[in-house]
Amino acid sequence: MKSARREKPIPHVVISQDFGQDPPSIYCPVCGTLILGNDQENTCEHVLFSYVSEADEFSTMASAYREALEKITARADPSNWVKKALKLFKGKESVFCLTINFGGFACGPIGFAVSVAFDISPKGWKHSHGDDRE
Repeated sequence: MKSARREKPIPHVVISQDFGQDPPSIYCPVCGTLILGNDQENTCEHVLFSYVSEADEFSTMASAYREALEKITARADPSNWVKKALKLFKGKESVFCLTINFGGFACGPIGFAVSVAFDISPKGWKHSHGDDRE
């Protein structure tokens, strides 16, 4: 009797910065592109999505997953968007997500999170900026 193989969950690394530190900069671990940081937002072929809690939106989406991610934002509570989005990539061993929590003071203490999902082996999908990735 064969046992059913369970798909591994997508690895999700969560890092919490010390309160009051500058917002984080996130670079692609494959090509080194600055994805988020220094008041910039970029993308590369390895980014599946980026999510910024301050705006409650996916700010970057690979076009192959855009429709599914937009459905998530229409139906789910924003606090669950990243968790639900990662389910789209179940079974893809080349995908992982990095979330960094950080905070500071405005009129009182505030906290934010940025999440970026990467595919370190992107083949055959289009990115939101329209380039074919073969």
